[in-house]
Amino acid sequence: PRVSNKVLNFCDLSSLEKEIHRVINSSQGIYDKASPTLFSIRTKLKKVEQQLQDKIATLSVGFTSYLSDNTITIREGHFVLPVKTAFKNKVPGIVYDVSDSGNTTFIEPLEVVQINNELTSLKVQENEEIRKILKALTNLCLLQEGEIINNNKIIGELDFLSSKAIFGLATDSEIAIFTKEPHLDLK
Repeated sequence: PRVSNKVLNFCDLSSLEKEIHRVINSSQGIYDKASPTLFSIRTKLKKVEQQLQDKIATLSVGFTSYLSDNTITIREGHFVLPVKTAFKNKVPGIVYDVSDSGNTTFIEPLEVVQINNELTSLKVQENEEIRKILKALTNLCLLQEGEIINNNKIIGELDFLSSKAIFGLATDSEIAIFTKEPHLDLK
């Protein structure tokens, strides 16, 4: 009966739980459709990322004789081509890094600078929208703060009772019985 009374005080937070699961996925990420704005931004992001990859792949084929490697790399968040340092003036663009050996210069071709800038801008918009979504979710939690704290206390008490019961079973324990007569039975 005492356990049942504790459970009766448990608050229903299923609507809050549904909203959290609508926004946050199992890997702690934010779903694309958490908001229409986020969905739109992520759709544009995918499109621009594909456009950037296509463009850099085309450029790597065009500059293949100047490249030290056919692998497209990322430096400081920018897609760059690994150009042989001897040919760095043959590939117009922004130098982002030079290899430790000095044989390779990593250049962002001018043709992808604008696309990279657009990609960076969209990522900033995505982060801002995620921040707004999480702030709204936090506000929902704050509206039910008392109920959440109440449920956590009840869960803690039930967990404690469960732990005592498991320990009692594991150690073959018995509940002490108080009697009026003195009795001592040591084993």
